[in-house]
Amino acid sequence: MNEPRRWTASELARDVEQAKAEFRRRRLHEPLDVCGESRLGNTRADLVVRLRDGRAMPIECKVSNSAVNSFKRINHEAAGKARSWIHDFGQRQTVPAAVISGVFNAANLEAAQGEGLAVIWSHRLEDLAAFIEFSRG
Repeated sequence: MNEPRRWTASELARDVEQAKAEFRRRRLHEPLDVCGESRLGNTRADLVVRLRDGRAMPIECKVSNSAVNSFKRINHEAAGKARSWIHDFGQRQTVPAAVISGVFNAANLEAAQGEGLAVIWSHRLEDLAAFIEFSRG
């Protein structure tokens, strides 16, 4: 009987990096395709979903441990990327979103939504799933 192959740490690291690179190369061709961290326009998104109606939904995942920190996470980082995506692709082609967890200042969330960012709490992912389901064109 053959012994199982033993992988060296460098071989494992190489294979993991190759798998990550392949995942990043995927393109969103069909509705409901999902890519992990990907470049979209001039910036990166944590996830990108191709909605049923053809729009792209770049999703940022943000955690904040204080109301003060929430400005950086939601307004500077997530809403900043939303502005970039809307500028690059237009409001009719992209639906920027952030899945958030932790402590966020309500005024910061409201300001981010005013910039075109959809905000979904991590404990309410069924709301995100419902939006994706009803995004039919």
